[in-house]
Amino acid sequence: IVAWVVAAEGHQSEPAELSLFLSQFLPDYMRPDAIAVLESLPLSANGKVDLSGLPDPSRTGDHSDKSTGDSPVGEIEQRLAAMWTDLLSVSEISRDDNFFALGGHSLMALRLFSRINREFDLTLPLAALLTHPTIRELAPLVEPEAKIEIAATRFEPNRGHFVTLSKGKDAKPLFCIHGGDGGVLFYRSLATMMPADLPFHAIESLELGNSGAIDASSIEDTAKAYLRILLDSQPEGPYRLAGYSFGGVVAHEMACQLLSLGHDVEFLGLFDTHNPAADFRNYSPIERLQVFWRQNSQLPFSDRVKRVKQRFFEGINTNRRVKAELKAAKSYGPAEPYSDLRRVQVREENWRAMQAYRPRPFEGRITLFKTSSINDKVERPADYGWARVALDGLDIVSVAGEHLTLFAPENIGRLAEVLSASLNAAGKIQPD
Repeated sequence: IVAWVVAAEGHQSEPAELSLFLSQFLPDYMRPDAIAVLESLPLSANGKVDLSGLPDPSRTGDHSDKSTGDSPVGEIEQRLAAMWTDLLSVSEISRDDNFFALGGHSLMALRLFSRINREFDLTLPLAALLTHPTIRELAPLVEPEAKIEIAATRFEPNRGHFVTLSKGKDAKPLFCIHGGDGGVLFYRSLATMMPADLPFHAIESLELGNSGAIDASSIEDTAKAYLRILLDSQPEGPYRLAGYSFGGVVAHEMACQLLSLGHDVEFLGLFDTHNPAADFRNYSPIERLQVFWRQNSQLPFSDRVKRVKQRFFEGINTNRRVKAELKAAKSYGPAEPYSDLRRVQVREENWRAMQAYRPRPFEGRITLFKTSSINDKVERPADYGWARVALDGLDIVSVAGEHLTLFAPENIGRLAEVLSASLNAAGKIQPD
């Protein structure tokens, strides 16, 4: 995809700025690979845009993959730059370019840190990229003398890595727990859209960056370990907790343990999280077709047929991919840190722990952020099974997208808006 831009009169636009702006609203596959800024669009004799007269954005001097900053210095910075240019598909990198501004996302970060592990024999917390997003900042963490300090905190059993996504100011902080694969980088965009005074923290699983066997752990034990991290950061309440999927289940157990210790939990938010003890039913193939057909009822008949065919082949490909991932995860030994296979192994262990967990009653109010897209695979209760354990009530807030696209650029704005409103409302409720 390429784009040509003519700035409004009196305004100036740079390709890099436009690329960064689009990254906040569009998924990777919809963003232009190159942008050219023109004084005017070439027109044909009849006044229409002359496509043949448009310059190739990839060959203009303003192409967004050209860096104008200082070049990487020293062997380590140059080796990191080589990784970045390969992963991000850009031709030049300056030592002060921001990984995320160049289009980096959580999966790219996983692959970057997997390569760092292979080439430097070093495992860094994945969230280090949030606080060190440039080559200049990241390189010192890769220096040989940095290994001792990092390794000292790396393998503490059942512990997570504490990450500050936004320092905020005086507001009560929000603590978010990682999803099933252990990472927290997907929270970054959400944190940037929340009120500036809100401290936004997250807890990342250290298993993702470990190379050993994954120890079986219960939700209760994981919550207890993460609670120590939380209390180290904020010794006194009231507390605000949230989590996505697996992380929502852990956040629920953490909230219950906080109450049992005599602390006040002001807010417990679950991002499209199912109660693992709730009843559910897998749809039959015919039922799946019916659900999907109704879900696309607004489309013309021919378009609905096309979407059904698309969904059918998507389902086949997804099923094959998942089966292949599971086979590899079970067949091979512990995978290298941050690799795709390691992510699958962490996810499968977390899934096992979640299915064994039975959420206990929470003596407070729960807010469920439920995606608006209808699931065409599984029939679940409308409340995802949480109403029966939310003793002070359950608020269900509709958010855009599906389970796997809740934090996508096109949906994150809505989530930030309703999360901010829910936090404000929770802060106004006086405890009994």
